[in-house]
Amino acid sequence: MKKLLLLLFTIAFLFVEKASSQEDTHVHHLERYEIGISNGIVYSFNEKEFAYGLHLHFIKNFGEEKKIGVGLGYEAIFDEHKHSAMSVLLHYKPTNHIDINVAPGVIFLNSEIENSRFALHLEGVYHFELGFIHYGPMIATAISADDVHASIGLHVAIGF
Repeated sequence: MKKLLLLLFTIAFLFVEKASSQEDTHVHHLERYEIGISNGIVYSFNEKEFAYGLHLHFIKNFGEEKKIGVGLGYEAIFDEHKHSAMSVLLHYKPTNHIDINVAPGVIFLNSEIENSRFALHLEGVYHFELGFIHYGPMIATAISADDVHASIGLHVAIGF
C-alpha cells in the first residue's frame, strides 16, 4: 500500500511540475474570494488504512494579483474514528495554476472533541479554469502528535 501511495504522489508531482513549466498564455480571473472543496483518498500511516477524506475552505485573497490569501478550513476523514480538523488557512499562489495551502489548526475525533490537539495541514493543487470555477488534482498531508496522513484527490473551487 505504501508503494502505491508513493507512486500516486510521484505521478501527481510530475504532472504538476511539467504543467507549471509550460508557457502560460491564458488570461486568469483574479477572484477576491474562493469557496473550495477537496476530496479524495486518505492514507493514515499510524492506522495503516485508507479512508475517504473531505476538505472545505473559504479564502479571502489580497493584493492586486491575488497571490496571497487567508481563510478557514474544515477537514473530515470518514474512517472508523471519524476524524475532523478545523484550521486557519494561509494561501499562496506561486503561479497561475498552482495553489499552496498551509493550515495550522486542531484535529479531534468526533466522539472526543474535548481532546483536540494541534495539527498542520499542507495542500498543493494544480488547477484549471472554467470561467469562475477552478478544478484539478490535489495532494495533501496532515501532521499531528499521534498521526500523519496523506491524501490525493480532486479539488474544485468557485471564485467570486
